[in-house]
Amino acid sequence: YEGVEQKAAVADFQSRIRHYEDVYQELGPEEKLLTWIKIIDGGRELSMNNIRGFLPSRIAQFLVNLHIEPRSFFFSRHGQSEYNRLGKIGGDSDLTEHGEAYAMALADWVVPNVMHTPDGTPVPETAKAIGPTVVSFEPPSDPLMGFNRAVFAFNDVTYRYAFAPLSRGYEAAVPQPVRQSIGNAFDNIKMPIRTVNFLLQGKFRSAGIDTARFVVNSTLGLAGLFDPAASLFGLEAQQTGFAQTLQRYGSGQGTFIVLPFYGPSDLRSGSGLLVDYLLNPIPYLVDQPEATALNVFDAFQDNGPRVQQYVKLREQAEDPYLFMRDLYWQGELRNAAYPEEAQP
Repeated sequence: YEGVEQKAAVADFQSRIRHYEDVYQELGPEEKLLTWIKIIDGGRELSMNNIRGFLPSRIAQFLVNLHIEPRSFFFSRHGQSEYNRLGKIGGDSDLTEHGEAYAMALADWVVPNVMHTPDGTPVPETAKAIGPTVVSFEPPSDPLMGFNRAVFAFNDVTYRYAFAPLSRGYEAAVPQPVRQSIGNAFDNIKMPIRTVNFLLQGKFRSAGIDTARFVVNSTLGLAGLFDPAASLFGLEAQQTGFAQTLQRYGSGQGTFIVLPFYGPSDLRSGSGLLVDYLLNPIPYLVDQPEATALNVFDAFQDNGPRVQQYVKLREQAEDPYLFMRDLYWQGELRNAAYPEEAQP
């Protein structure tokens, strides 16, 4: 609005806002027949409606598997358009000569100011730096489909009518900082699972970091309720398990299998869960049945958000079993192709 009187500029800008308020309408549950997907707060909340068919299902899988990375956003108005010159609002018109000159000047500004760091180092291209979100794959063989569908049906009822409602109630009753501290404590006490597997994988530095985190968080962090190892000393948490150890030594994933309560998995990951349980110190420190109760509560709190997401996705899938199976393989194969991006 250079050269425009302030009141006139404000009036023009407000008229544009009113125009878009009249044109755009938020999609909600009342649009039953429309297909839409909402991602709110970087994937913390996912809402979908009327997802049917191959392509929409693949798009949904893509969005669910997004690996969100923090980045800067730059906003700029487009250059002058023919509609701007005619005083029209909205539309999709061509740029004027002045508008094209602005676009070229903007590109010249972006290269040194956005595509390079302050010291002149080029910023890696996003696609190369982050890696793809999904990878293409052929539908896997599923020799255990009969068994898997039976377990999937059992899990489906358990998730929808027990696990998800209890999880929502737990989140409503217990503040997020308290839930975080409880999760920290469980994660801290399960240190042997990670440290032993890091050693088996030959990742001695990671094993040392994990041991140091345990010592710091068990003392300064009040038995692991808090994470001063990360906040004060920069010792960030790293996750691993026996499934990653098997992978380290060349073990394939094996066939797809649905585990009771746990959900989609494969033979390698399922075997890893068994060994990780044997490395879990809780059964050795606490008598039964208290030890089992603690492990069940740990799994309940850790997997609650995933189960709630499952319920939302399940409502939109034509065949929930096939949808969840392909979604699982999509994430696993993506992580296998780009292990540096994966968080086991």
